[in-house]
Amino acid sequence: MATTPSLPRENALETTKAMPLLARRFIEIVCEWRRRSCSRHELLTLGQRDLGDVRLTRCDAVSEANKPFWKK
Repeated sequence: MATTPSLPRENALETTKAMPLLARRFIEIVCEWRRRSCSRHELLTLGQRDLGDVRLTRCDAVSEANKPFWKK
């Protein structure tokens, strides 16, 4: 299996700056969708005490986790 070489962080940031605005915005949106998806999945792993700490019920957590990643 071939792997894609990764760029050092400095080069990756420079590459991002050189991208057209539309491409950068697309990457930002995809990153936001990924963050939402991960956060929502993580809610399902929290115990009742942890959910209480963030003032959510199990029902709230399940409801949030069932949202599509593209919805706020």
